Amino acid sequence: GLFVDKDGPSLLRLAIPDPDVGPREVAVNLELVKLRLEQVGFSGKAPIWAAASADATRAEATLAKYKADFVEKAAAPQRARVASALDQVTAALPALKEATKAQNYEATVKAQTEAAEALAQARELLAMNAPKGPLTFKVDEDYAKLPRLEGRAKVRLTFKRGQVVDVVVDGFHAPVSSGAFVAQAKAGAFNELPVQYNEELILGMGPPTLNRDLEVPMELFYRGDAQPTYDVTQDDDGRGSDTQVLPFQAYGALGMSHPDEETTGKGAKFFFVKYDQGLLPPGRNTLDGAYTCFGYAVSGTDQAIKALKPGDTIEKVTILSGFENLKNGELKEQKK
Repeated sequence: GLFVDKDGPSLLRLAIPDPDVGPREVAVNLELVKLRLEQVGFSGKAPIWAAASADATRAEATLAKYKADFVEKAAAPQRARVASALDQVTAALPALKEATKAQNYEATVKAQTEAAEALAQARELLAMNAPKGPLTFKVDEDYAKLPRLEGRAKVRLTFKRGQVVDVVVDGFHAPVSSGAFVAQAKAGAFNELPVQYNEELILGMGPPTLNRDLEVPMELFYRGDAQPTYDVTQDDDGRGSDTQVLPFQAYGALGMSHPDEETTGKGAKFFFVKYDQGLLPPGRNTLDGAYTCFGYAVSGTDQAIKALKPGDTIEKVTILSGFENLKNGELKEQKK
């Protein structure tokens, strides 16, 4: 579109698979509110505020149109939770419209975030309880026995110097990479893990302390595709102009490492991207299609990632949510 989404939580919200167009329309209009103000500027710009207000109004109208159908399509055990989340969206939208009309940036962002997060909760509940399951595809049989994450998980990395980074890994689009990460986190393979290098754009973590032979193939999910493509780079696949559902387009984007001349990594060795639009153009950059992006930091980006340096180590890894979405997750805990 006209705007470049550089926010990890927003990219995750937009990547939730929607079975119907209605929820997606509401989500896009909600995200547009903040994107307009951040990227065009808002001080004294009445037309931008008017456009943001129109986005909020469209979100409200679309939600009102589809809300009953939205709830009806939810699995029976989740229907009350979906309805409650949508009620939160409905409650936040008048405040969002009022804030945009008053040209109050802080109040607008607060209401937009509340509405967008509540909507994402409802959409994710629908995706997780879809009739055919959370994944809209069958994982390639070559990788079907590897750990995989069917849905999402939130993981907290606590470093010894006190930095805390929460990440959300996306098994909807990178189930094998996300599964390897969560399985290794559960096995303790990231405990005592050091920051190996801190370059201009990349914060690279060291090799995991356990299960270093666990294979993690490159896993790319192109926009418009029905399933991931495995073990081939974007350039080698002749898809240089295509874009990824999960782009390396946010500070704290989470990537899976692999040797330079290979497309399969070992042990779930990972890195963070310190995104800079001037050095990594949005839409198609040197990382997109060459490495797997499988999630984003959702907190701790400014305070933690920017402060980390080589030699800093992870003290503790906590799986905050989503462990139940892990399949084939029992690893033998082979020592390094």
